[in-house]
Amino acid sequence: MKEIVDILEIYEKKKWIKIEKYVYIDFNTTILEEIGYKPMWELDSRSQPIAYTDCLMRFRESSEFIIVADVDDVLIPNKSNYFKEFSHWAKIYPFAAAFTYFRQSGIVKAFNSFGEFSLFNAINSLNVSGGNLDGKSIYQTKKAEIAWVHWPFFKNETVATIVPKNGGKMLHVGIGNSVNEKVCKSLTQNMQILLMQNYHKFDFYSDKLCRGTYFRSQNFCGKH
Repeated sequence: MKEIVDILEIYEKKKWIKIEKYVYIDFNTTILEEIGYKPMWELDSRSQPIAYTDCLMRFRESSEFIIVADVDDVLIPNKSNYFKEFSHWAKIYPFAAAFTYFRQSGIVKAFNSFGEFSLFNAINSLNVSGGNLDGKSIYQTKKAEIAWVHWPFFKNETVATIVPKNGGKMLHVGIGNSVNEKVCKSLTQNMQILLMQNYHKFDFYSDKLCRGTYFRSQNFCGKH
């Protein structure tokens, strides 16, 4: 993540972008040592929803749309640019708090050194899998009240779902290499052993839920 921020700071110096740093909320060191754990780490998605909502509140007067997405999410608009894409959906869904694009997994080739890197070859190596992952949302600032990781926390019933055949496409792009494949294979095998041996110890962890968790872990590893 640090490397990405370093690049973004170069862009900021060239006045191509503006970075608004988020002030992370936490307890002081003395309190953390006394209680022996970090309460902020127990929050849903750590502090991401707070940071997203902070962005929404800061820029709702100066922006019509705000994108909440990961650094490895790539939105490919159906229109010629993002603003035209989002304006198109705003006309169709004027009361929607957000437009959610379901994502598909994509894998690009990894390069071993900077000298070997080719943007053309990297994009050309992109392999997109079928199926949908949890989406990411573009918020209409005049309608949204609170942002969350995937969908609005409030007014979620007004969200408009954008599917690839009708609009743009969002890809969750990972790097394909043998190390990732070995780690995912090991993770899936260990998850299977752990869940199948221990799920019966917990009354709330049904067989259906256990198997569902395992298969989702398989799906995750197969697409990241």
